Amino acid sequence: MPNAKLMALIKELELIRKSAAYGNKLPRRSSKWYGFAKKFEIGLLDLNNIAHDLRYKKFDTMEKEGSPSEVFEKVGEVAFFKALRDTSLVAYGMNNNPLRRLIQKMN
Repeated sequence: MPNAKLMALIKELELIRKSAAYGNKLPRRSSKWYGFAKKFEIGLLDLNNIAHDLRYKKFDTMEKEGSPSEVFEKVGEVAFFKALRDTSLVAYGMNNNPLRRLIQKMN
């Protein structure tokens, strides 16, 4: 019979794996942020990080403020770009003008 501590560790690691896989999935399709997350290859955990960087409590709070383009207008280009580039490898390599055009189209 396996050691109880080993079994507890295996169970804990499995919970961590499941929560990580669940937590960084795309937002629901009806979210105004779905296309944004898909385009920049980020998930809910990443969106929470962006929200925090933009001084929102969490992604849900930021989502209630509006679409990516609306939040972009509210917080300003510099803060939004920094938060996005810190999170998304896709955005990291993009220049400001193409990035701005993409975000402004996302309603």
